[in-house]
Amino acid sequence: MGDVARIPFGEESDLMPEEEQHDAPAPKKRRRNTPVIFIAVLTAAATAALAFLIVRIAGNFSDKKRGEEIYDDAAAIFDRELSADIYPSEEYSDVPTVYDRIKDGAAEDTSGGEMSAELAAARAKITSLKQINPDVVGWMKVEGTKINYPLMRSETGDDAFYLNHAYTGEYNSYGSIFMVSTCYEEFENNRNTVVFGHNIVTGAMFHDITKFFDPEFFGSAELHIYTLNAEYIFKPFSVYETTSSYNYIKTAFASDASFMSFVTEIKSNSAVSSDIELTGRDSILTLSTCTATSGISEGRYALHLKLAEIKN
Repeated sequence: MGDVARIPFGEESDLMPEEEQHDAPAPKKRRRNTPVIFIAVLTAAATAALAFLIVRIAGNFSDKKRGEEIYDDAAAIFDRELSADIYPSEEYSDVPTVYDRIKDGAAEDTSGGEMSAELAAARAKITSLKQINPDVVGWMKVEGTKINYPLMRSETGDDAFYLNHAYTGEYNSYGSIFMVSTCYEEFENNRNTVVFGHNIVTGAMFHDITKFFDPEFFGSAELHIYTLNAEYIFKPFSVYETTSSYNYIKTAFASDASFMSFVTEIKSNSAVSSDIELTGRDSILTLSTCTATSGISEGRYALHLKLAEIKN
């Protein structure tokens, strides 16, 4: 092996150029603005989302408040005494005129017979409501609950319309209490009259179906529906929780036996026992609402009642 050249300490080597013997200055690092931009974008998105949420909450509150006003006005029309002429709002200021015009002649039915004073008064009030919307069939009421609403039936067959429209016809998330349009307005002509309504968190619409799970209330409750020609009285015989996939809203039956098979099944579903007896010739009423008070849910409350009496 040959001699290794030694370079004295402190002396420059002639083996490499002078300029290569010194370290080159380190390049300056670029400042990265990505985190700053990201934070700015995220902040803007969060602000927009918050603003949208605030607007939506305000809109929902306004919508619910409007829904309450609409049905408070309707109750004022129906619940007032014959001599009363007071409304919580002046929106339907023409209604009392309509009401006063017909109340004296309301006791005469189409056949020329005499109606009870109570039904005559109800007929006048329903006629007043029909001036606002001809889809009004009558009035549904259950004492001891907030169920006290006009009952709708779409003349065009568009049942979905009243899922998000008030009885006045205006858009509102409260919707309406409405019967399936394939059912007759004369309840005695239906095997099973199906009526829908929302379950509102404030307790409105069909929220109080839940009260029927109390055996004491269930045993004494009656549901009244007033129409232009009669007062229908229904008594509960079954209430239970189910899902939208269960066909408890069936309205057509091939025979009395088929209907009785259906009635026997839905009665056996009940969370509360009932001693009400039914036959193949009876008519029933089914109320349906969601189990959830907000959002989309497959859960349902079903309440079935027997048509027990007709007053006219």
